[in-house]
Amino acid sequence: MEEIRILEEANYKNEMAAAEAELVQHLYDGYAETAPGILIHYHYYEKKDCKATVVISHGFTESGLKFHEMAWYFYRAGYQVFLVDHRGHASSTHPVDDPNVVHIDAFEDYVTDLHKVVEDKVKPISQNRPLYLYGHSMGGAISAFYISRYPDDFEKCILTAPMIAANTGGTPLWAAKLLVAFMTLFGQKKKMPFLYKPYNTETDTYENSPDTSKNRFEYYKELRQKDTRLLTCAPSYAWVGKSLKVTKELLSDELTGRIKIPVLLFQADADAFVLNPPQDAFIAKIKNARLIHMDGTKHEIYYSDDVTMQKYLREILAFYEEAN
Repeated sequence: MEEIRILEEANYKNEMAAAEAELVQHLYDGYAETAPGILIHYHYYEKKDCKATVVISHGFTESGLKFHEMAWYFYRAGYQVFLVDHRGHASSTHPVDDPNVVHIDAFEDYVTDLHKVVEDKVKPISQNRPLYLYGHSMGGAISAFYISRYPDDFEKCILTAPMIAANTGGTPLWAAKLLVAFMTLFGQKKKMPFLYKPYNTETDTYENSPDTSKNRFEYYKELRQKDTRLLTCAPSYAWVGKSLKVTKELLSDELTGRIKIPVLLFQADADAFVLNPPQDAFIAKIKNARLIHMDGTKHEIYYSDDVTMQKYLREILAFYEEAN
């Protein structure tokens, strides 16, 4: 297929606006009730006679909106694109009142939410074409659980800097778990941990970001400042506790042994949010999987410099295009 040119950083805002203007002509959005009182927001870009439908699973404190550039590339390449706001994020139901905090009672809730959306919303509009999954960070962990638990829903899966194991910043795992247990005991499980602060535009800087493209970073920051639904920036104590428990299950022989579809994992070079060695271990356990280490990248590989973005996109589309 003809190579798709990435949006150039030098004129990113204008090129992204043009891409959004074209995408919106094919936009549909709505909500799926995945549990009593829980509404999961989704939007998708319909494409007649698509090659497949790509479902995008975003990361922690993110939204489907953050992946519109990737959606644009997928759409131009012939794919229908479906984006979900996970529970506690963006336009989906927030279990807590604090707009800064993401809370979850069980990590499994993310997986069951996504499965309900796939069954009730994605499959009916998929035109009997294949379904492909793309998951970043927390969304990568959700995706890994999903393709193990529901091995027949998707035909291929891309994991980009997936949260196989979170980076606790030097805090011993036992100490983090003990703190969560202590705060939960005292009724604080839905509260923001004391090391975190509410969203602050002055500290939300490119220099502190997990990106290597300033204009891509600034584009989404501007969206966040206009929409209070995008201000999530911190976990609850319960979210921390649940996220620390995913590693053991994700690296278990039982879970990895159920993954049958091709998996491609993109690993960031300097990742301050998730650990790379557990990603290596995860891929080594899956029969039909490979890993690409992206030199010079940070956690959000999809917000990298132009040269890296072109390589990233080329590898992604080649993977989706190749025969199983």
